[in-house]
Amino acid sequence: MKWGARLTLRWCVVALCFAVFALAGCQQTDDVSGRYVAQAQSGEVLLVLDEGGRGTWATDEEDIAFTWERRGDEVWLHTRGGGVLVGTLSAGGGIVMPMPGVGEVVFSRERP
Repeated sequence: MKWGARLTLRWCVVALCFAVFALAGCQQTDDVSGRYVAQAQSGEVLLVLDEGGRGTWATDEEDIAFTWERRGDEVWLHTRGGGVLVGTLSAGGGIVMPMPGVGEVVFSRERP
């Protein structure tokens, strides 16, 4: 095999590896997207994680838009004001979210 053909083959392999990792990262977020509900001291909280990394946090009093991402077994919520909330995925498919001044809020995934 000529030198140029080997170099081209190496670049194709590298590009294929990057594509596989990019697709795996997208799929990882999609399996977390959905609707979650929790009972907090102030009432019911609805957490919606849309595909594509956008979401909402809704209570009886307010709706908060945010972006989100999955990092391993954590879900990071980024508010427009610069705040970050980090929740942990539970074995049962929910999300445990520590809230400042409140404690842990446990979100259960709503089934379609």
